[in-house]
Amino acid sequence: MNLSTLFRPRWPHLYLLLLLATFFLVEPGARAQTTPAWTSVQRSISSGTGSGSGGRHIVIGADGSQYVTGAYAGGSLTLGTATLAGAGGRYTFLAKYSAAGALIWNKIIPGISSSHIAVDAAGNVYMTGFFTTPIALGTTTLTLAAINNYDSYLVKYDAQGVQQWVRQGNGNGISTGGIAIDGAGNVVIAGDTEGAVSFGGPPTPVGGPRPDIFYCKLSPAGAVLQAKLVTTGSFIIVNSLALDTAGNAFIAAELNGTATFGTTTVVGTGSTDILLCKLDAAGNFVWARRDGGTGTNGVYSSALSVAVDAGGNPVVAGAYGTSTNSQPYVALYTTQGTQVWARQVTNGTMYSAANSVAYDGRGGYLVTGMFENSALFGTIPLTAAGRHLFVARYDSQGNAVWADQAAGTSSTDTSTGNFIVADASGNGFVVGSATGNAAFGALATTPGTSTASSDIVIAKFTVGNVLTPTRPTVPAAVLACYPNPASGHTTLLLPAGGGQLVVLDALGRSVQQQALPATAGEYAVSLAGLTPGLYQLLTMLGNGQTARIQLGVQ
Repeated sequence: MNLSTLFRPRWPHLYLLLLLATFFLVEPGARAQTTPAWTSVQRSISSGTGSGSGGRHIVIGADGSQYVTGAYAGGSLTLGTATLAGAGGRYTFLAKYSAAGALIWNKIIPGISSSHIAVDAAGNVYMTGFFTTPIALGTTTLTLAAINNYDSYLVKYDAQGVQQWVRQGNGNGISTGGIAIDGAGNVVIAGDTEGAVSFGGPPTPVGGPRPDIFYCKLSPAGAVLQAKLVTTGSFIIVNSLALDTAGNAFIAAELNGTATFGTTTVVGTGSTDILLCKLDAAGNFVWARRDGGTGTNGVYSSALSVAVDAGGNPVVAGAYGTSTNSQPYVALYTTQGTQVWARQVTNGTMYSAANSVAYDGRGGYLVTGMFENSALFGTIPLTAAGRHLFVARYDSQGNAVWADQAAGTSSTDTSTGNFIVADASGNGFVVGSATGNAAFGALATTPGTSTASSDIVIAKFTVGNVLTPTRPTVPAAVLACYPNPASGHTTLLLPAGGGQLVVLDALGRSVQQQALPATAGEYAVSLAGLTPGLYQLLTMLGNGQTARIQLGVQ
């Protein structure tokens, strides 16, 4: 079974894009580096009639452990030292590996169609997505309402894999497309819906009859803190979510036609378009941007992934093209929504896409996906018969630093990169699928007995040297507050332009978040509920500047 069958989206054109987007692995490093240094690769094989498997998502815990999710079908799946049972049909798995890559625990969930994961500082892992048939999560069974053809779920496991709680969207046509953890340990999800969304709390306003964006924030205990319907009367497919340090949310999506954000309207120019929008920490709309080709007949573009760099700037990856040829796409924006640069990767004559993007913590941006026959990343060419996974690294100016691929030996060998991430030690990880032979540098992988079946691949590489930013940086602002120390409240002196304020405790945890006024002058900050001690006030101003000041609370 081909991986594309397991991850087939709800919309035909996105299916075509993702079909190709299952084959890239390119990793950037330092300026002199032309390929990543591959350090390990694991291949997990499913067996049985009509079998097939693929990795969907990977996140890294604070201790270096890796959490991986994906899907398999047809029969059992060999995952490290464990054999995951299967008796036909489709299954979603969630697995935790140690920092050294040893399997610690795994979960099997029959029937789920999609999964996204996030991990908090304590190693608790949250998984969300959509399902189309009843599913069992521990002792909880989720069913579809009579009017639904799909619904969303959110489940929490602790670091030992013990299920903590389950929540269901409980609406009409709900699909979760992204998940992230904020500085306070709350879980934020975003997706698209044709009806109200609850997840155990008060429902959002009703969306539809076409998919609109929803945003929901829950506490670590599963209580709904915020629930918003972001657009109205739109046709949007949400694919990814990322948060900055202030809790602002960036949502990457596919736009079909027009999106209405309150009084702001974004009009698409293609059959589908790349859409990026920003919400503040309370889920309020800040701005939206579109990109893509022109022409409503066969011009398909989509934002498939978003990440945030150290300066809070969002970077987007996806596909840009037509019904006969799509190109991997990556673009960097400022916090105010100005596009800094955009790159379309020249490729062969079929569908190709960048499925995932990540900031590597070392000044670079990592991208993975799939290309067919050939691709040109800046001046770096990749060539191979068939469709193959790539990884690439870009610097802050949009220059390709390096690129590489999973190499096959014939046109029947295929592979795809579905998600990419970097840890704090300069290692990159890519998860995806491979059919037939696939080698990552000198590390060859062995396919299963059925070369027509796709297998899960998890590959690790070194990112490369720290890249020095070459574009001008915005100087830090000077922040003043009085009184300091203070009790009850303190007053900030702010420039015009608004922004976000985050109050951090002595351990660097976010304990308060709020929007700043657009007008200049004095602004009172309530300190209610803060225990005496040292804190930091961190501002991300509307002009792109950041500032922080230490505050004593009495």
